[in-house]
Amino acid sequence: MSLPAAAVGVVSVGAIGKGAAGYEMAPFSNSNPKLCAPGVGIVSAKCGGGLVAMDGTSMAAPHVTGAAVLWSERLAQDNSGFDVEFLRANLLTACSLTGFAPFVKATDRGRGLVHAPAAQ
Repeated sequence: MSLPAAAVGVVSVGAIGKGAAGYEMAPFSNSNPKLCAPGVGIVSAKCGGGLVAMDGTSMAAPHVTGAAVLWSERLAQDNSGFDVEFLRANLLTACSLTGFAPFVKATDRGRGLVHAPAAQ
């Protein structure tokens, strides 16, 4: 295990990018993340104005945050007895391995690509 990404009780994020064989782990990504999100070539606000493409787990984390907010809304609407652990479980369970390059190790990708809940 490699901390901090493998720490208990956190949802750590790995960064992925598109490769020739599918999603690949970015070379700067965390070891042992719980899940992954796009983190290569992400268009973001540029300091001083405009836009710029950036790389980093700091680019992947907002994708996961957005999915977590959508899961929070869904669980609250469903009256599912919402709590943080239930949110975490849904976020991790909804991840997908579809599209990953065959050589990407489980220890590098965690549960896979984060997904928001399906539309109702």
